[in-house]
Amino acid sequence: MQTIISEIAFTFVDDAVALARGFVTVARDIAAEMLASARARILAPVDRLARMCDVGGVIAAREAATMRRRHRGANWQPRPAPRRWRDHLNIFRGLQDLT
Repeated sequence: MQTIISEIAFTFVDDAVALARGFVTVARDIAAEMLASARARILAPVDRLARMCDVGGVIAAREAATMRRRHRGANWQPRPAPRRWRDHLNIFRGLQDLT
């Protein structure tokens, strides 16, 4: 009798943990979407200016290469080059080819 009660209790705890993890995942995804849309709105003028100044077509070529890389294969994952923390915060890192 005690094993059934303990099994029910463990099942309840496992379900509660899974529910909490689900809530955390949903909250994280919503926050990530909000940050991505805010970043797109804030940096839209910079992107427009970069596209207007892109005489050699470097940005379009890089975007095309990125799209080809994404469509190569579902299981193929290239290892990204290690970056310093401050490089992640640099909003102009994509424009380094234009200098």
